[in-house]
Amino acid sequence: IKGERPTFSGKYYRTQEAMANPRFRDHIPLLIGGSGEKKTIPLAVQHFDHLNLIVSNVDEIGRKIEVIKARCEDIGRDPATLETSTLVGAIVGENIDRDLVPEEFRDRLLLGSPEAIAEQIKTKVLDAGVNGVIVFVPTQVVGYQPGNITALGEALKPLVSG
Repeated sequence: IKGERPTFSGKYYRTQEAMANPRFRDHIPLLIGGSGEKKTIPLAVQHFDHLNLIVSNVDEIGRKIEVIKARCEDIGRDPATLETSTLVGAIVGENIDRDLVPEEFRDRLLLGSPEAIAEQIKTKVLDAGVNGVIVFVPTQVVGYQPGNITALGEALKPLVSG
């Protein structure tokens, strides 16, 4: 119980005036991932604090956000109280051939210069209503290019620094 310092003596363990540090929270934030409109989104709206949208195409995000808002309206929840995020792949390079990307990942990945990728994240993800983005760089597709991740981070900085 919050604030107590319990003492316990059992067969294998014992403690005297144990202190819980960090202290217990009144509410543990809950996160769920998915984008199913029949189960996952309504479940997230009803019971969760954060929804990580898992989409097969970044162009679906805006419509998914509209579904979230509608389900929130159905139950009287302020959509701003449900945080959202999504995972976005980024291949940094000036002349990336989209055909090099395995077909099942093509619609999930953003390609281009660091600045072009940052702009795509802004318009396709953040402007669509998603609160946060997790970016991964699949170097196995075009190989590791020194400096690309740093350059992408620099281009993304204005989007996250307020």
